Amino acid sequence: MQGKPLLILLAALAVMNSAADLSAETDFNAVGREMTKFLSNRHYARYKLEHLSDKMLEQYLTDLDPQRILFTEGDVASFRQEYGGRIGELLLKSRSMEPATRIYRRFEERVIQREEYVRELLGAGDLGSGSKEAILRSRKKAPRPINEKAARMLWKTRLMNEVLSEEMRRESRARAAGQNPEEVEGEPGVEEKLLRSYARGRRNVIAGNNPEDVAEFFFSAVAATYDPHTDYLSMRENERFRVRMRRGLVGIGVTLRPEDDGSVSISAVVIDGPADRAGTLGLEDRIVGVDSSNRGGEADMEDILFMKTDRIVEKIKGKEGTKVRLRIRPHRAAPGVFREIVIVRGKVEYKGQLARAELIQSRDDNNGEARVGFLKIPSFYYDFEDGLPSVSRDVEMLIRRLQKEGIGGLVLDLQGNGGGALREVIRMAGFFLGGKPVVQVRDASGRVEVRRARMTPPVYEGPLVILTDKASASASEILAGVLQDYNRAVLVGDSSTFGKGTVQNKVAIGRYLPSFADASRAGYLKPTIQKYYRVSGSSVQLVGVQPDIVLPSRYDAYEYGEVFEPHALQHDVIAKSPGSVPLEESRLFRESLRERSAARVDSSADFDYLREDIARIKREREDNRLSLNGSERRAEVALREERRKTRNAERQMRFVRMEKSDREKYRFYELTLDNVEAGKMKELGEGVERTIYLRTLEEDLDGTRDAPSWPSGLSPAKRETISIAFDLIEMTRAPHQAGTAPQD
Repeated sequence: MQGKPLLILLAALAVMNSAADLSAETDFNAVGREMTKFLSNRHYARYKLEHLSDKMLEQYLTDLDPQRILFTEGDVASFRQEYGGRIGELLLKSRSMEPATRIYRRFEERVIQREEYVRELLGAGDLGSGSKEAILRSRKKAPRPINEKAARMLWKTRLMNEVLSEEMRRESRARAAGQNPEEVEGEPGVEEKLLRSYARGRRNVIAGNNPEDVAEFFFSAVAATYDPHTDYLSMRENERFRVRMRRGLVGIGVTLRPEDDGSVSISAVVIDGPADRAGTLGLEDRIVGVDSSNRGGEADMEDILFMKTDRIVEKIKGKEGTKVRLRIRPHRAAPGVFREIVIVRGKVEYKGQLARAELIQSRDDNNGEARVGFLKIPSFYYDFEDGLPSVSRDVEMLIRRLQKEGIGGLVLDLQGNGGGALREVIRMAGFFLGGKPVVQVRDASGRVEVRRARMTPPVYEGPLVILTDKASASASEILAGVLQDYNRAVLVGDSSTFGKGTVQNKVAIGRYLPSFADASRAGYLKPTIQKYYRVSGSSVQLVGVQPDIVLPSRYDAYEYGEVFEPHALQHDVIAKSPGSVPLEESRLFRESLRERSAARVDSSADFDYLREDIARIKREREDNRLSLNGSERRAEVALREERRKTRNAERQMRFVRMEKSDREKYRFYELTLDNVEAGKMKELGEGVERTIYLRTLEEDLDGTRDAPSWPSGLSPAKRETISIAFDLIEMTRAPHQAGTAPQD
């Protein structure tokens, strides 16, 4: 969850924009002062500022240089000598931009030095792949270079790795496409590509050296020292947050990806969005100029090369019904060939991020052709301004339609759901519990408030299964936790959910500036103001929600979750919520379900592959060594490719059999918000595919596209969860055959 400033700074890899369009009036020293006062008085933990000053300095250095390759020990020592123990004081004295700017300038100097040294090394061409050296895969805990000489040695070894990695990537792509690695279509040479990448990084850092961007980097670091989810949002970042919650905006409906030549390419197109309807802008086309008002003159076409991606997006967005003129270089066009197109802006709905469902009907007469509803909830979205979209409203419509279709069981898929609006999850819990306590919320004073659902009676009272993973966080954990506490659902998934048990509230900092001050760019603070607790009294903070049935997961190979986040608040327990009386546990048949699931998982080739991958990745992470020897690395790649080919060959044959078996055992139907009221559900299969809302570039990490799709669109975890749901339906219908009969 950390590292947001660096992502803003480098991940976009788009640079060079004048700071003239930023407001010169907003006093960011005053913004820092008011933000610090608010955190000191309102943050849940009530930390003393003097205890955080050194952490603030270290967090800023880490955010700017997470791999510890730019700042030298000498740099850090000078920063500590000048600002050690003083960051909090400087914030309160309206002098926060002094350390923020000075440290950023040194960061900029180091980035420029590195780019110049890389250019020198690539020009000399002395980067052979016969080296016996190795680099660390992760430098998260490594010492910083002691001086500039040590830094240059570090930069050289990392460049050697980048050259070797790029050469090997091209070799892999060339083998797959039957091309010469030296002539990969559409790409510059290895050295030229790396030079462009470093030049883009340099320009991006230089462009970031303006008061608003520096303030965002620094204030985000200051906020993060309170806890991982307390954050500062600039005006641009706040707009992105609003779009995520609303699941829509006015624009042209494309996703931009920065390219090494300074342009931005089209990496995704929203189906039936403005660009898709116009038909003039496609995947991998590159935008080089924008005329935001479509005035039509040459002087009106603004060159956007090396401009920050978020600012390009701002220029392309506009009012619904207005036109934007773009200068593009079409994909596969000859060098120097450009075309101008005009697109009418419109409302873009990210329907792929809205709730959707499937119905899986068993063809087995012995179980009465049982039907399972599978409901995917990507996030707990809600538009706080208009009230729509609302995930609880969408989910209620989907559930009611699934009930009309006679489902005997329901799966809620919360995988990857990072949370959202608390009001939405409370209302949704009522769909399955009725008017009962859902979550307890405690503020900094220790006052506990019990939040109840108001839905009476419940919308759905049948067998229920919840699918989670490590990326299920916050509101997802509230829903999964309360349904587990009441013995209302069987939980399936990773060893635990993420473990975020805190509540944030967004505050406009401009409200606290003097009335005469310009607050137009002051931004927002999103502090942690409460912790939430399950009705059982336990917080999910750090520990998450543990499922009843654990499945192997790729997250098992990594340090992922709140427990690994710096500055995370601690786990604790409070009293059980009054009125939270669980149902009889026996109604869920947990032990019988575990036994059946374990037998299937143990016999699954795909779960076996996953366990092998987890063990291998753990060994590599523990070793933390990456060879710079070309022969050694190519041998590793050869083993990886042989393993991939062997697996794919086995999977292709097995998946054909599984697909055939699925058609004999099940019928699959799709239900989206677009067809939830249609007379007949869309049946999948026989050439009828699931609806997609986003056209994207799909490519494996090795440059190939030969990995077979999961049979019937069922990943191992999804397939196993659906099997558990059918088991639960069977046991619920015939409890005397499955174990102790449930008691009400």
